[in-house]
Amino acid sequence: AGLELNNKGGAVAAFESPLHIEACVFRENYAFIQGGAVFSTAYPWPGAPRVDEAQVPADLVIIGCTFVDNWSGDEGGAVATSDTQARIVDSVFLGNRAVMGGALGFLNGSHQVLRCRFEKNRARLAGGAVIYTGQEDLYLEEVEFRENEAEDRGGAVGMRSGNLLSLLRCWFLDNRAIRGGAVEVYRARMEADYVLWYRQSASDRGGGLFVEESPGVALSHCS
Repeated sequence: AGLELNNKGGAVAAFESPLHIEACVFRENYAFIQGGAVFSTAYPWPGAPRVDEAQVPADLVIIGCTFVDNWSGDEGGAVATSDTQARIVDSVFLGNRAVMGGALGFLNGSHQVLRCRFEKNRARLAGGAVIYTGQEDLYLEEVEFRENEAEDRGGAVGMRSGNLLSLLRCWFLDNRAIRGGAVEVYRARMEADYVLWYRQSASDRGGGLFVEESPGVALSHCS
């Protein structure tokens, strides 16, 4: 707890390395750029030689962890990834902060977030709890978002220029932003099944959901 790394990964930074974290607590860690607590990338440490130019698989797995009051000066207040495949399960994110992605910041890759809780995370721009930027997919199942906030867009989740945002049995409660109090989708598809939207707030438009330049949105059994 309370560690600082001026660049990426305030507590743990993994370059070209698979990373598995289970039953850990990360509290009050800070990174200047990405990943207040944890950062994972498929690329080498800047300046380090690489024998094989092919990208090295670097999956990130987080199970049963708690992230409290971590923050990043740019993206991913608790966890940030770059070109990895992340799977985050049965974890809690409370009171984390960043410019984008108050708790999680994903850059490229396909990611799964399962049975997690995000509460009172904050982003100065977009994605109060989670932000995704890339060309692939973000899959969320049985995830609770409560009282998260973005000062601009996507109070809980921001999907920016991806392929598909999939929400299955998720709960959005009391999240807020200027646009998209719960979710913002920009230039990506979205599918939502059995999703609860309760008391979301947007000061401009899209209290629950704000969609812009999307090729398609499908909502089913939502309330």
